[in-house]
Amino acid sequence: MVAIAQKRGGWIGWIIAGLIVLLIGVVAVAILFAGNNGNSNPKGASASLHEKSSEITAQTASTAEKCAPEFTQVALDRNGSPKVNPNFAAEVAAVEASGVEDPLQAATLASAGHNAQLLAVYANQVDLYEDPKLVAPLVEGNCLSQDGQSLYNQLNGAYHMKGVTFEMGQAPETGINSGVDANGTYGVDAASGVRGDRTAIEITLPNGSKTWIMLRCGNPVFQGHPGLPTVPTDNPPPPAPPTTTTPPPVTPPSDSKNDAVSVTAPQGTTQLPAGIPTTDHVSEDQHTTGEVVGNIIHAPVATDAPNVTTPDIPASVPVTAVGATPNVATPSGPAEVITDDVVHEEVINNDVGGTTGDTEIAVPAD
Repeated sequence: MVAIAQKRGGWIGWIIAGLIVLLIGVVAVAILFAGNNGNSNPKGASASLHEKSSEITAQTASTAEKCAPEFTQVALDRNGSPKVNPNFAAEVAAVEASGVEDPLQAATLASAGHNAQLLAVYANQVDLYEDPKLVAPLVEGNCLSQDGQSLYNQLNGAYHMKGVTFEMGQAPETGINSGVDANGTYGVDAASGVRGDRTAIEITLPNGSKTWIMLRCGNPVFQGHPGLPTVPTDNPPPPAPPTTTTPPPVTPPSDSKNDAVSVTAPQGTTQLPAGIPTTDHVSEDQHTTGEVVGNIIHAPVATDAPNVTTPDIPASVPVTAVGATPNVATPSGPAEVITDDVVHEEVINNDVGGTTGDTEIAVPAD
């Protein structure tokens, strides 16, 4: 400015220099006010810009980390139940009602996507995940982790392989049921056998093998032991063995032909009352039951009294035993006296009803 004033000379140069300085000042003030945009606090404006930048960064990060709906985790309300998924039947019904294609497959995949433990269990069932008890690496926060999402995609691919089918069927009665213990640890029953309602989703794999997920509980059912720990399952208790009742002893009815009767034999006759059996040949030491030899009648013995010997009694004494007493007609007229020796000889040497000399062997009535 001094150079300008000197060049122009005198006071005119100084005026020109002053105007230039004033113009520069005005321009500087205008630029300053335009930059503040009416804000009288430059530090406050800087802080506001920083907050805005942080908010945009947070929104960007949130958008990048947002969980896909199919991977959002849903807790299972087991309430002490040993069922792997107590809500499985309701979930399958809801998917079927939605009209999607292959609802059984879709329902199983949906359950696996919304719960990391179910993902581990169902992936293990088709040999995609070695340890179904290892759940922590599959979940992060309220979403499947990257490892969990990767495993889900593998399961989805396996379910869509050629030859894989999902049908409603019955779990095998001889299969091994699975479940969870009070701590939620997954395992299998101590013994084979599936009882109760065995309705299940039957999954046929490309090699023709089958595996099942029961509708009532979401439990996989295995045909062989999968090498998992023993835990309680939702199997109902086995039925009690049938009780055995011993019937009371039954006494067989007596044979009426062998029932004892009351007989009064005439003195000294071989004529026997009707109904008394005889035999053709009687030794001296053995007499047919009911036979009269001389004055002795051999009383019949009831068949239901083994090892009992009825002693011989005089023929004139009535013999009373079990059974009705028949009406016995006593022959009229004097009794013919025949000795024991004669009777014995006649019985041995002649047929019943035959004759020897003047003696006739009486035939008893049937």
